[in-house]
Order: sequence, then structure tokens, then C-alpha cells
Amino acid sequence: MKKLYSIFLILLLSTTLFASGAIETNKEQRIIALAPNITQTVCALGKESALVGRSDYCNDPESVLALPSCGSLYSLSLETIVSLNPTLVITTGFTPLETVSAIEKAGIKVLRVSEQATLEDSYSFISKIADEIGAVEQSAKLIDQMKEDLIVLEEKLKTAEPITCYYALEFGDNDYCATGDTYIDEYISRAKGINIAHQASFWSISKEELVKQDINTILLSNHYGMSKEETKQAFITLPFYQNFTAVKENHVFVLDSDLIDRQGINAIKAIEMIARTLHPEVF
Repeated sequence: MKKLYSIFLILLLSTTLFASGAIETNKEQRIIALAPNITQTVCALGKESALVGRSDYCNDPESVLALPSCGSLYSLSLETIVSLNPTLVITTGFTPLETVSAIEKAGIKVLRVSEQATLEDSYSFISKIADEIGAVEQSAKLIDQMKEDLIVLEEKLKTAEPITCYYALEFGDNDYCATGDTYIDEYISRAKGINIAHQASFWSISKEELVKQDINTILLSNHYGMSKEETKQAFITLPFYQNFTAVKENHVFVLDSDLIDRQGINAIKAIEMIARTLHPEVF
């Protein structure tokens, strides 16, 4: 009886301490997000208040600009990261392993999310972050909404005739484009486009191969430091491209590269942006 009474007192004391906050049941989350799409995802999952740091390029939502920056992907400040006392640092597969190791040696947990090669990878990207920050329910709702939005978009495009297109990320001396082994190739396909660089790989196609193609539409990523119009003019005034049908017929469009580049919660919006460019008549 005396033993049972002692157990009862311990349970009662523990309950009182937990209720009063004297014993911490959940350590406060302090998250540093080191890529724009990671920051967007954390915020979309309802955890913006847990963010204590970001990268130089994290600017969406605009409110995160008030957070201290820890540098850029390849030039991170370990001193700043440690000073912010994070419980978790979330970064991408592009972050050098030696940087990840240095953060971990400082006693900080690191979640390294992989590059996304497909739309399905974008869903996994969101889920992986959600699992780590305790936002599983929010993640399920977000992904379900993205899938519903995709169904609605595909229904709109059902009768649209596929259009040949070329997506150039860089142009001039070196051409970098969306090839068949990239996630943008899937975006183009789902937007009812035919990517003329589908058979190429590693973000590159030769100029010799390009001139063989009959390209109806050319899509460009807006260049850093340039407006969309400046990017377009820089492209169409290059002699190599001036004989392309798309250039002659003014079917050259500059897209918001942030929507394309920042995979994750933007995936369906990016597909819709391409679809609206290729098939404005269905919207």
C-alpha cells in the first residue's frame, strides 16, 4: 500500500510539473533553412515561426527577409549558423559534405534533402521535411491539394494539341537547356508540350542538333540582373537564333525562373505557367 501511495505521488508531481512547464516536453524548434524551396516549404507547412535563419536567396514569403542570412549555398557562415542556436538545419544535396559535417560536429542536427528529378520527388521532398519538423498532417493536405490542382489542369489541357518547344536556361556561347533527364522535361510534357531536347541529356544540346529542329515556341529563364524584356532581347538578337521559326514569329517567352527552379510546393504552379504560355486559349 505504501509503495502504491509513493507511485501515486510521483505521478501527481510529474503531471503538475509538466502542466506548469517546469519539465520541457517538447524542445522549442529553431530551424535554419538553407535554400529558397526549403524555406517556402517550411512556411507552407505552418512552421514559419520556428525559422531562425535562411540563405541569401530565401525571399519568399517576403516576411523571411527579416531573418538573419547564413550565406549562400557554397559559402555558408558556420559562425552565424552556430550563433543562431538551431535545433535543426535543413539543406539540399548540393551543400558540400564537408560543410554538413562541420555543422554536425557543432552538435547541430542536419537534414539533407535530395535533388528532385521528378514531380513525385517534389511530393517526397515536402513529406521528408514535414516528418522532421512535425507537420505530417499539414503535408498530407498540401500534397493532396497539389494533386487535385494537377488533375484540374490536365482536364483543361485534354483537348490541347501538343506544341514543340525548347526551354533555354542559358544561351550564347554555352547553351544549357531542359533535357530529357531533367524535371523540367516532365513539366513540359504535363503542360502539353513536346520538348525538342528530350533525347539530349545533362542539361545540354549541341547547336548542330538544335538547327535540325522545327521549334514552335522558345521558353527562357529570366537572367539574373535582367528584366524579362532584356532577357528576351539578349536572346533574339544573337545571330544563331534569328532564323528559328519561334523567333521569326515572336514565339519567345521569358518565364519566372523562381517558379521553375524552386521545386517543391511550386511544382504545379510551374507546370501551369508553362501550360498558360503554350496554350493560352484554354485558360
